[in-house]
Amino acid sequence: MAEVGASSAFTYASREPSLSRDSRLTGLLVRYSGDSSEVKVEFLFLNMGQQRQKQAAKTAARSNLC
Repeated sequence: MAEVGASSAFTYASREPSLSRDSRLTGLLVRYSGDSSEVKVEFLFLNMGQQRQKQAAKTAARSNLC
């Protein structure tokens, strides 16, 4: 996504892991080159705990709670 999904006005240049030094989310820092400048975009990784939600739905279905 970061490499091929950019606007046609920008060209992918590089990516590197975001270094989290505290409680911030981890992600990628991606650089693009534009007509007159460099653009940096930070993509953050978010774990929404979907496995927990799926397991809760399965448990509820087995116990006829839904």
